[in-house]
Amino acid sequence: MSSCEKCWSDSYRIARSSGKAQAEVYSELVKARKCTPEEQAGEDSEVCDICNRKTIHRVTGQCMNPECKNCNGEIK
Repeated sequence: MSSCEKCWSDSYRIARSSGKAQAEVYSELVKARKCTPEEQAGEDSEVCDICNRKTIHRVTGQCMNPECKNCNGEIK
């Protein structure tokens, strides 16, 4: 499963200022937020050829759009 890039990025900054572990902060953010598939994929994401949204995860190449039934979970 791909991480939420928005939550991961934000958790780094929060962890540095709070003294908490980044993984702990990340877990808290994911539970508290409802990030969009585009936010989950990250700023450097790619456009999915099937759903035409910028939801191809920048690290894993996985489409983060849960409504993209043809490519959800596929590695591009």
